[in-house]
Amino acid sequence: AARAQSSASYTVLVDLGPATEDEIRIIAAGQANDQAGPKYPSVAVERRTFIGLFTPASATTQLAIFSDDGCDIYIDGTKMHNRLDQGQALPDLGASFHLLTPPQPWEVGRSYPLRVEYSNTFYQGLTDIDGATLFAFNGGGSVLPVTVDRVIVDGSSPEDLGPGLLCTGSSLTLRAIPAPSAATFATGSPVWSLVEKPSGSTLVVNGTGDTQAFTPDVTGKFAVKATAGGTSDTFEIYVPRLTSLTITESKVDSSGTPSGTSNQIT
Repeated sequence: AARAQSSASYTVLVDLGPATEDEIRIIAAGQANDQAGPKYPSVAVERRTFIGLFTPASATTQLAIFSDDGCDIYIDGTKMHNRLDQGQALPDLGASFHLLTPPQPWEVGRSYPLRVEYSNTFYQGLTDIDGATLFAFNGGGSVLPVTVDRVIVDGSSPEDLGPGLLCTGSSLTLRAIPAPSAATFATGSPVWSLVEKPSGSTLVVNGTGDTQAFTPDVTGKFAVKATAGGTSDTFEIYVPRLTSLTITESKVDSSGTPSGTSNQIT
């Protein structure tokens, strides 16, 4: 099972293969009654988003969500569950367990964009069992989170993977390419950071999203990293120190004797 890291960590998918709906409900009931399960201090508003690709193992695969908090779930852009701003009581399994009906029969071998939005806005200041579990059963399936495959110069063709060469005062925009390639990053992802910079630089990089603008403030080597889904890629940028150089151009005749006016280029 893949886990999204937060103060209220939640299981994105548990693949239970040939299990039946009745068996899934028994497992969910066990979670609801598991007093030794993970408990987290609730906060005023806590929202987490998981983006991935869901691949059903069978045309008969079914999905279900168990959560005592709010969840919205989208498959291939279609909302399959709409309870983001609603909370449910854990002892009431009927209010916490929901079967999800896909927008159309599964195509075996196809990967479907999956988006899970989790929200905990209830029981503020108290401690309860937070989180959500997405079950795949009666055939099962798998989920791949969206990660960073590579960082390139935005708009470059062929792709410029670096290292880049830039002058102080100039700028470029970097773009993170997701993996799988058919996926898109979640809002607020990837996270950009500056993992290397020269002495004397006060530059800070802390943006989010597909792209990140970069303008160096001193000469030297910089390294900008994009992170999503537990993976990252780094783009190196070199800013050279420029010096003044004067070139003198002299005109000569066919015999090599200087003639005419000389030109200087600095």
